[in-house]
Amino acid sequence: MLTIENTGQRNVIEVDQDSAETMGGSVVLTGDDNHLVIGPGCRSHDGLRLELGSNSSIRLDGRTTLGNLFVHAPQDGHLHVGLDSGFNGAVRILMHEPGRVEIGNGSLFAGEIDITVSDMHSIIDATTEKRINPPADIAIGNRVWVGQRSMVLKGSQIGDGTVVGAMSLVRGPLPGNSICAGTPARVVRSGVTWRFNLLPWEPAVVADEPPAEPGAAHPVDADAEDVPPPTWLRRTARGALNRLRAAGRAFRGDPKPMPRPDR
Repeated sequence: MLTIENTGQRNVIEVDQDSAETMGGSVVLTGDDNHLVIGPGCRSHDGLRLELGSNSSIRLDGRTTLGNLFVHAPQDGHLHVGLDSGFNGAVRILMHEPGRVEIGNGSLFAGEIDITVSDMHSIIDATTEKRINPPADIAIGNRVWVGQRSMVLKGSQIGDGTVVGAMSLVRGPLPGNSICAGTPARVVRSGVTWRFNLLPWEPAVVADEPPAEPGAAHPVDADAEDVPPPTWLRRTARGALNRLRAAGRAFRGDPKPMPRPDR
């Protein structure tokens, strides 16, 4: 059963009763003015942990599998997850600085994924001594599938219906209905979608060709143009032919001809 530890003031906690009974793990509110909403049909493992400091919020619309999700929002961090999403295994959503993470409906996250709005440390310009790496919000659309061991960094935006390949690094905008992979993640295929259920694989049907008759020549494409071989190939063939001619003359005892440039 979900346990809630509230040591702050003016915290608003709205947890659907059925979800509270089907969820494991803990919610810890250490500060003030937080808002927690967990809709119906949610479930999680005992490893779930939601940490809210002050002026932060978590809203789970409902029917979401949270697995061992870990959320850290010490100050002005806000997370919203739409309906029918799933977090498999250990997923961390980190808001060490003020920021917002928006996740649409029907999205799926594999295990060992980090989603973070901050670099967690300061990068300083050596001349001005000012910080140059501010935090930035993250927006993940509807029906996004993020593969195993991926990272979604600050400022990322992932369009609806996109698949992020395993072990990818997302650090900027990715279009919708695409397969994106790599470090950093790039589009490798467009115009795709995906489903939760695993459909049977149907291999492409290739028309059978009639067997060739013994001794039959390979068919020639009548429309093909005669393309001369490249220069390097002509030179290689001419050199081999000259060496064969020289070997034949030596075998017959013919006089050696004058050298001729190999053009």
